[in-house]
Amino acid sequence: KNYLNENLKNTRKRKLGWTEPGKPERDLTNRDRRAAMAMARQKVEESPIAAAIINARLDNIVGSGFRLMMRSGNIDWDNQVEEWWHLAKDRLDIRGVRPWQELLRCWQARHDIDGDVGILMVADMFDNVPQSWVQTIESDRIAKDALDLADTGIEFDQYGMPKSFYVLPYDPNIKNPNDSQVNIKPVKYKAENFILYMNDLTYRANRARGVTAFLQAFNILKDHEEILDAIVQKVKNEAFIGLKFFMEGNEDGNVFGSQAQRDATMENGVDYSKVKLVPGMNLVLGEGENVDVLESKSPHSEFDAFEKKLISRISIPFGFSYEL
Repeated sequence: KNYLNENLKNTRKRKLGWTEPGKPERDLTNRDRRAAMAMARQKVEESPIAAAIINARLDNIVGSGFRLMMRSGNIDWDNQVEEWWHLAKDRLDIRGVRPWQELLRCWQARHDIDGDVGILMVADMFDNVPQSWVQTIESDRIAKDALDLADTGIEFDQYGMPKSFYVLPYDPNIKNPNDSQVNIKPVKYKAENFILYMNDLTYRANRARGVTAFLQAFNILKDHEEILDAIVQKVKNEAFIGLKFFMEGNEDGNVFGSQAQRDATMENGVDYSKVKLVPGMNLVLGEGENVDVLESKSPHSEFDAFEKKLISRISIPFGFSYEL
């Protein structure tokens, strides 16, 4: 009785609208949000269209890493900042694996696919000099209790503003953090050191969590995949059965021809007239036989325009123009 479980199905089983009003109209439950996030991750990995949408989104929002330069008017200050930035920009990631532009692309991708991503600012001291890094927190790690469906991982103050965030520790040995046998204690971080970068179209102060930008496009994407599968199957079915056999008659209407015509076209008693089918394949016909190769009309000549229209509908939640 919630939107995801009852509506994200194929066209023959899909319901329309809500089955009963309630809390899901205000906020998705954690179960629904995680289901949407898992489906979005899978679609981006397996669907060329979904992957292309994300790549185009990143290229148009983040770019490919243009170099920022100081232009304050003070040459000495500009050089000093450039030196600091040169030392820090490739070491902002706490693991040291992503430079600044790759961090931006990572956050934007997780923001679109998962619905939100946590950015934790970590500070430490080295030789009495403050050192700062940023750590990327995956969406499914932001929680107080992995088993609590009402838990958002956020603690709000009396005004509805985030006061602190809870993060489940990363353990590569735990494959499923939702396993009831696993007891994971979260780490609490103050809101001033944590950024929750999320999809939120409502701008409500106590909005629980964001949802994937693919949520509105899931049903259209499923329809598109069903249509493509059906067309591919139809083309395969028609590829080798489009043959029309018939007999050609002579002047007097005799489909077998006169004896003189038969004698003139016979070679060792067999008529080896051939009809070309596909490269490397010919059909050997008997005396007086002929065959037409029927051309498949699948896909229809207007299918390209139809597919572009479907893909444009999938891209609408991402703010893409029709041309893009």
